[in-house]
Amino acid sequence: MTQQAECGYLQLTIDTLRFAVQPLSVTSTGSPAALNVLDQQRVSFTTETGLTILTHPAVQAPQILQASLAELDLPEVIWQSNGNLSISAAETDETWFSARPDWLSTELGAAQETASEPGLFLTDSSHVSGVFTAHLVFTDQHGKHRQQYLHSAPAMPEALYSMAQQVVIEPDGVVRFKLGRQSYRGVLDYLVTKGTPPTKGKLQVEPIPDINGDGKEDWVLIYPNGERQILFQSDSLQ
Repeated sequence: MTQQAECGYLQLTIDTLRFAVQPLSVTSTGSPAALNVLDQQRVSFTTETGLTILTHPAVQAPQILQASLAELDLPEVIWQSNGNLSISAAETDETWFSARPDWLSTELGAAQETASEPGLFLTDSSHVSGVFTAHLVFTDQHGKHRQQYLHSAPAMPEALYSMAQQVVIEPDGVVRFKLGRQSYRGVLDYLVTKGTPPTKGKLQVEPIPDINGDGKEDWVLIYPNGERQILFQSDSLQ
């Protein structure tokens, strides 16, 4: 494992895969060396010298990401303390995009390198039809083209974890949770819209007509601060 000099994230390359994490905190402990996958998409590991490092997944080419977003008139990117990216979508500050980098990037093959220039691209979601997933293509320090996904992420993950039950956010961005008696599974929209907070100040989920045209009813998450985010149904768990 090495530390990227310019951005400070830790990286580990295994064959064509490169894992990268951004340290959040470092504490001294007497625990033995270990690696732990935690909730809220976090990983901690303890070194042989007794340091425990709490981490989030890191964007492996932040300069390419910022330049690509600037070309789309989305110049403001905020790296939040929970590891998510907040990208302003309009000057009115009423809408924004919520994303989270994947834990790893993949080295592209020779044919893919020829066809893929560095930048931000959209591909069809493998879980929900009519929905896209963003990925970043960049060149690493060895001149290899790599691809890293930027999955949609909950606008307020803290509210989701504290107010819902059985919350699981899978590595590829699929969200599963239970609220009351209803279970939900789907892919979130990147777009977040501000609105009026719910009267009880709690997380709410309301059904909405099919948005992406796959014949399934979708939902909208209403967070305690009033922000709204569509959840495209991939498989309802009753």
